[in-house]
Amino acid sequence: IDIALIIPSNVYFRTKLICEYIEEKEDVAFDVSNFLMLIYLDFLNTSIEKYNPKVLYGIVNETYGYGETLIIHMNDKYYQEPKRQEKQSRIVISISKKDAQKGQLLLDELKSIYGQAPSLEKMISSLWMNFIEEYKSGNPKLTLTKIISLLKKYELD
Repeated sequence: IDIALIIPSNVYFRTKLICEYIEEKEDVAFDVSNFLMLIYLDFLNTSIEKYNPKVLYGIVNETYGYGETLIIHMNDKYYQEPKRQEKQSRIVISISKKDAQKGQLLLDELKSIYGQAPSLEKMISSLWMNFIEEYKSGNPKLTLTKIISLLKKYELD
């Protein structure tokens, strides 16, 4: 199944740099699609092993201000401005029907509990942004180590 993701360009370019670094360090072919599959599969496995719907709902709905707007009230007028004005990139990834169904099942469960849930595309985009935002604000070495260990764990083609 092909899935189209819309992501802030800075997130996409940061991911490309990470992938190139891992390719060189580990001497393996590793691109943005591989990266996305790793964080998606890890999320699915973690959601099964440590099932907590409230935490999962928060993770899949985190935006870090991307796509959000500020409403400004001035002189009896309202203005809407993007919270983070970013250029967008579009990437299409292929995912097996089985893996897509696992994610959709999780989203269906969240929808039955909370009355709403994002689409599969939005969930994967959110996981992607979460990872890069953690990378940018936390310990990049730890984050890279996590990706490398996931790469070895899942052995993607």
